[in-house]
Amino acid sequence: MTRYHVELDCTVLDISEGAFAALFEPVADALYDLDGLIDADLAASTGERLFTFSMSVDAPDQVAALTAAVSATRTAVHVAGGSTPEWEKHLAMVRTLITDEIATQEFVTA
Repeated sequence: MTRYHVELDCTVLDISEGAFAALFEPVADALYDLDGLIDADLAASTGERLFTFSMSVDAPDQVAALTAAVSATRTAVHVAGGSTPEWEKHLAMVRTLITDEIATQEFVTA
């Protein structure tokens, strides 16, 4: 397994600045509470209506890491009260970044 750091920049569509600002804390709390993520964090640019979801995950490859990160993002939005059916109509992913952090090793004891 390899540890990957993933960042997803997502623009929230058709929302006022005030409503966007009010979403930050519920989405951040939901993201922090998810299992399986390492160092999950959320940043926001209110003027741009942009959330940056940042997390590390252990996965066999970059595709699995990205899948886990997108799933975590969607789950956090859902837990915070956002609609997940057709969620791409409300949240546009504008940038993804995936980097290898460290190679992790599994140790088996006899």
